Amino acid sequence: MVYYVNDILGEEGIYAIPRDGGAPRRLTETLPLEGAQYWPFRTFDISDDGQTIAYSNKMDNKQVLYTVPASGGEPKLLVQLSKAKQWGTVPQWSPDGSQLAYTDGNDLKVIPANGGQPQILANINPGYWEQNSIRWSPDGKFIAAFGVTKFNSKKAVFVVPASGGELRQLTSDVGWKQGLEWHPDGQRLTYNLTRLDSETHQAYLDGRETTLLVNAPDIWDYTGTWAPDGHRFFFLGAVSKKGFSMCVYDQTSGKTTQVSEPRNLGGPRFSRDGTTMAWWASRSTSTQTWIMEDFLPENTELNE
Repeated sequence: MVYYVNDILGEEGIYAIPRDGGAPRRLTETLPLEGAQYWPFRTFDISDDGQTIAYSNKMDNKQVLYTVPASGGEPKLLVQLSKAKQWGTVPQWSPDGSQLAYTDGNDLKVIPANGGQPQILANINPGYWEQNSIRWSPDGKFIAAFGVTKFNSKKAVFVVPASGGELRQLTSDVGWKQGLEWHPDGQRLTYNLTRLDSETHQAYLDGRETTLLVNAPDIWDYTGTWAPDGHRFFFLGAVSKKGFSMCVYDQTSGKTTQVSEPRNLGGPRFSRDGTTMAWWASRSTSTQTWIMEDFLPENTELNE
């Protein structure tokens, strides 16, 4: 299944559609709150077993977290947040599906997936967390997020043990950072860094110096994610003034390849088995969902 948000008036909600096509199915009657601090933003998260969706919404002028079966059903109220924000937090499932991590004001918290008492893992005060940047490591042992520690500073990458412990800062707060994602090996994270140029950098769990991953000369690269094989990094890149293209950086060869035509894009997101990737593409009159299965186009190499 492919899951997406529909914001057409009167049809708002989270939807599911078979990846081979078919009739879409409406799963919620309302839109999840947007964690819109970078584009493209996530608004909900699906458990690794594909059974349950988590998202935030408003109830009586308060922000709350819900879960809903991915097959459809009644949303379950999980917890009410202590502070209301303009943008919603985007709760993130632990790999084993037992917990959800989310931001609540200055706090980074976890809560059992079935409900219960939240636990504060880390606090930034003064400062704040980027609500949609929370990411569990693939082994479920760590949680990473963008945080701002003081007024007028930029975001930095932080990591904390999921069971509780020391909060560590892995990067400086220099430059504008977006699109935090773990590598499948669970030892490093990628993020987009915009200064005079736009680049993809890596931060390391062991605290070593950050490194440059992608800075293709013909592309203004943007946010992306690793393929499950851990060798290919798919990202949005501005190859022309017509919009973003889907691009892929092959870590083994060091080559960058253009995967799609330029247009207004969002994504990518991989299926749990790693065989299918989905993204959305927007034109002036429509928004479409595309999927790609086990292929890369030939003769579109952008740099050696």
